[in-house]
Order: sequence, then C-alpha cells, then structure tokens
Amino acid sequence: MSREDNPLVAQEPNELPRAHVNAFWIGLGILLAAGWFLTWVAYRGVPLDVGPRREAAAVEHLPREIDMIDQSLFEAHEPSRGNWDAKERALESYAWVDRPSGVVHIPIERAMDILTGEGHVR
Repeated sequence: MSREDNPLVAQEPNELPRAHVNAFWIGLGILLAAGWFLTWVAYRGVPLDVGPRREAAAVEHLPREIDMIDQSLFEAHEPSRGNWDAKERALESYAWVDRPSGVVHIPIERAMDILTGEGHVR
C-alpha cells in the first residue's frame, strides 16, 4: 500500500520539532526562576543561621549515665570510662544469675557463638 492508496498512512517524523524542544527548555527555566523568586520572597525576612546558639539549654537534671553509654558533658577534658572496665569484665566472664534456678551468665562471645550455631551447647 502506498501513500497514494491510503492518505491516512504516513511515516512519523524522525525528530522532534526544534520549536518544541526550545519551548520545553524555556518553560523549565521560567519554572525554576519562579520557584527561586517565590522562595526568596518567602524567606527574605528570615535571619540566616550563623552557627551554634550562645545560650545554654535549660535542663534541671542531667543523668550521669544511661545504661552503658556515658552521657556526661565534655568539660573535664579527661576521658571518663566510669565503671566500664567492670562492665567489660562482666561481659567476658561466667557468673550465677540465679543459682537455685540454674540460670547462669555466660561471656558475650560465647553467647553469640551459641546463637549463630557455631558453638555447641554442653
């Protein structure tokens, strides 16, 4: 069938018209410029953040430690380990939790081996 036989059949153009491509880029530029302008209008009276606040937070009571995380402030200029060494020894040792019930505390490495299946329960 040729074009002369059926005038409704025609090949599509191989490229977009340059006017459509230019209109897209111009429209995108206008949209971005309008967004920038509206943002500038909305925030032009808002002061810029120039750094950390100078005033101290109003807190009545600061806990020294929460669980095993030392929450103390860094004013002493000395690393504070608190009783972390004792806690670390407790994680690496065996101990009875409830002797009559037969509940024991085992080292953390051994517990992880048991849970992952690499260690065998005796």
